[in-house]
Amino acid sequence: MTTSYSGLIDHTVVVMGAAGGQGLAAAVLMAQSGARVIATDVAETAPVSSRST
Repeated sequence: MTTSYSGLIDHTVVVMGAAGGQGLAAAVLMAQSGARVIATDVAETAPVSSRST
């Protein structure tokens, strides 16, 4: 199943907990949907398995 949020085009969103898991997935999905994404987390770096290329 593929989801997109066309209503986010040219909007800015803040995603907290974006270093991995659901937060990372949400940040990537929103960016792919055209939003400007501010991604934050308390972790200094994302786990190796969560980093997108």
